[in-house]
Order: sequence, then structure tokens, then C-alpha cells
Amino acid sequence: SEALRILENSGLALRDEYDSTEWVYRKGRVLQGLSRNEEALRCFDETIEKGKGLNEYFAASAALQAGLIVK
Repeated sequence: SEALRILENSGLALRDEYDSTEWVYRKGRVLQGLSRNEEALRCFDETIEKGKGLNEYFAASAALQAGLIVK
């Protein structure tokens, strides 16, 4: 998909932990939208790990989305 291509090309410009956590979360959401659920779950797992120390919504939302996939 176009969104996945753009994300993959933008991954080289990540500046910090916030950016890298958001990037992997967004990739997971795009993969989820494409019904590539196993790949999306891997991204969500990584988001949860990376986002533990951040005061952002990425980890919590990734956990929710992962739960919706496996339910």
C-alpha cells in the first residue's frame, strides 16, 4: 500500500525514542488495516516495549489494537 511504502521510506529519518515508537505504532496500524495481522501484532508488541517509558498513548493503544486482533 502507499501508506506502508511512505512509512518504510521515512523510517531512516527517526530522531529519538518518541519518533521510533510512533513509527512502529503507525506501521502496525497500517498493517492491521491491510489484514496483515501477524506483522501488525509484532509491531504492536514492539510499540508496547518501546513505549513503556513514554508519556504518550502509543503503548496503550497498541495493547488495545493487539487485543482486538486476537479476540
